[in-house]
Amino acid sequence: DWADTMDSAGSALQDFVTEGRPLQETAESLRAQAWILEGRLAISRIDIFGLISDDETDEDSQLRQDIDQHNQDVLNFNSDWRSLENRISGRLEALHGASGRNLEIPRVYADGTARPNVPGGGFADSFDLGKIALAASDSPSEAVEEAEELYGDAMAEGATGEDQEKFLDQIADMSAEEIEEFAERNEDANLHNLPAPSSEADLQEWPDGAYGVAWWDGMSEAQQAALIASLPLITGNVQGVPSRKRNEANLNALDKIRESGVHDEYAENLESIEDAALEQEGQGERFLLSLDVGTPHESRQPLAEISIGNPDVHTEVTYSAPGMNSGTHNMDTETDNAQRMYDNTSNQAVVAWMGYEPPTTDETIPESVQEDFMDSEGNVDWENITWEDIQNLQEHLEDAHDGLMSQDGSVMNDVRADEGGYRFAYAIDSRIDSKEARAEHMDTNVESEIDVNIVAHSYGTNMTAHALTRTDHDVDSVVFMGSSGIPEDVASSADELNIAMTGQGEPALFVAEAAGDEWAHLGQGQPFGIPLDNLLNTPRIDPTDDSFGGYVFTADVPDQLFGGFLQDPPEYESVTGHSRYYGDGEDMGYLEEDTLAFETIRLILDGEWDSVEFESVPQ
Repeated sequence: DWADTMDSAGSALQDFVTEGRPLQETAESLRAQAWILEGRLAISRIDIFGLISDDETDEDSQLRQDIDQHNQDVLNFNSDWRSLENRISGRLEALHGASGRNLEIPRVYADGTARPNVPGGGFADSFDLGKIALAASDSPSEAVEEAEELYGDAMAEGATGEDQEKFLDQIADMSAEEIEEFAERNEDANLHNLPAPSSEADLQEWPDGAYGVAWWDGMSEAQQAALIASLPLITGNVQGVPSRKRNEANLNALDKIRESGVHDEYAENLESIEDAALEQEGQGERFLLSLDVGTPHESRQPLAEISIGNPDVHTEVTYSAPGMNSGTHNMDTETDNAQRMYDNTSNQAVVAWMGYEPPTTDETIPESVQEDFMDSEGNVDWENITWEDIQNLQEHLEDAHDGLMSQDGSVMNDVRADEGGYRFAYAIDSRIDSKEARAEHMDTNVESEIDVNIVAHSYGTNMTAHALTRTDHDVDSVVFMGSSGIPEDVASSADELNIAMTGQGEPALFVAEAAGDEWAHLGQGQPFGIPLDNLLNTPRIDPTDDSFGGYVFTADVPDQLFGGFLQDPPEYESVTGHSRYYGDGEDMGYLEEDTLAFETIRLILDGEWDSVEFESVPQ
């Protein structure tokens, strides 16, 4: 299989060289011709883009004709190039996985450079013809002019889902050449994203997964190739576009964004996103499903969504929703957590969903409180806080409460959960809608249904609760770990969340909170784990409470009697802190493979939750 694959790849590349050589010669000829025409134009008396004047000579008229013919030759050349590009790249993409493993066929550029580690391959969108200034007028074509007007509407503050659909519909009606012209004239389209839904009305109006499937399938291969190459940031973030194409587009978008320097403030985030998106040996195939650097009206870190495994193919998709202090600066950590779930479950893609900006520790603890806990270098020494320090905290409770609730980035505030909840609901519904629509568009052998699971941690449980009161579809199961609490005005019980029912007629919500998880108590109004009744009077519910109606499973392994004498060592370990993963060291997180919590989560995701011994079940 490997040998056959290499022969086929070699044959395709040889055909590319054979057919591409004449095109290269044509490109050189057109470049030379352009320089000559530009020289003739410089000494002429005509305005090439203006009206014909009465004082133009026969020589001027001939120059106009020569320029028109040259421009047409350029368009024909680019059309021939794209035809060759599509045929060869299509043959290479068809080889992906044909040898029994995931090939990493490099992207080949016309200038002879290549970039490895881009699954599926692909080619540059056109030859670099040098300076052919006459190839396009300063005035856009009618279709491009219409697209520019609609793009402005779609990017405006207060833009609606209808504005976005009108713009995307216009793009779908344009030729590949017009798409490229629009991209050249509108650099911002590859530097900022279209707005995301931010209200209940938006969720009903925004282009959903079914729209995206029809939008993509309604275009020709030439249009699709032009979109991936010329407008990747738009293409890669349209819900419903095939995951493989979204991945290719978003990787292209990363290149354009970094080359521009516009988002250099978040260079570390962009690098982390790319490193996490590129498949490593022994790992599942990865897909950069979304890349969101924000609109011109936003100032925040980039957001991203990376799937381990193709969610278009798998019958189950699990979303990993992170909490406080998470971000794309540690996107590799997010994908590592997703990778462990992928490795230990069957037939499901796992998505590291970093699609919102969680609160941070610094924004959560106000300065009026931090001053009491600082070390000699002026840093808050969280690890060495004593009981006496905690008692001193009570002197600042009133100030602390005001500070905690006034900062948008505080874990005590629901602002980030509210914003993220709209984005998460949109992603979940679009994933389900696109699966159904793709089955209808392709054939009856394609599975139309998909099971969606969520594993949420810390403040991510708050954000997930917001999302699950807004989705049109039920998800199949939800796991909450170390929850910071669910706002009472969002959901006072699991029944108010859009979650499918178990065989016992209860929502399939599964909840764990380790005894050593002190940070979870902070969001629930019990700072630093002090067992006081909602000390900060926070209007949130602990989802492990019987009143919330979840299936509560333990994250703690019972202590062995008599120091473990005459007993077998425990099969699993307890979770000792708040994090999902600590790695090396004594502490254990919720998603470490040796813990009882992780084994329980694995059983839940594989649909074997009835074999779990729960601490309490809904009544």
